[in-house]
Amino acid sequence: MSPPARAALPSDTVVAFRRRDPDAVRAFYQEYSRPVYAVASRVLGRTDLAEEATRETFVRAWQGAAHVDPEADPAIWLATIAETVAREVARREPDVPNAPEPGELSQVWDARRAVDRLTEDEATVVRLQHLDGLRLSEIARRLEVPLEIVQSRSRRAHQVLATWLANR
Repeated sequence: MSPPARAALPSDTVVAFRRRDPDAVRAFYQEYSRPVYAVASRVLGRTDLAEEATRETFVRAWQGAAHVDPEADPAIWLATIAETVAREVARREPDVPNAPEPGELSQVWDARRAVDRLTEDEATVVRLQHLDGLRLSEIARRLEVPLEIVQSRSRRAHQVLATWLANR
């Protein structure tokens, strides 16, 4: 079973972004800010620096808008910018731990995009489980739903993620 298809930005939105159209810029930010932040956060390990790197990524994307290929997925282009910006921030910040290798970041990006394809309920369980480190019983209490529901959502989400990531 493959995850539900998530609508990519239409090519006319990408073309409008190339012209720096404000609506297209907003659409890019809405579509890609979370995965860009995930890349920056993975490199930097600090919320404040990841937020700074995310902002800078979109500034640079806006500045280089003419270079985005309307026929390609802009996610790869943005991920490259995000990684470059995050590594630059890491170099100037003495307390940032060693950044991960580039291959690790593409895995983070893929995983982030895969989680975005889950239903909201499934994604919430996965985020609480893996990002917040909560056990399923803790998630059930926090969400105020029966443990069996959380277990089912987790199992279904992990099956979808495994299938989607295996086919990447």
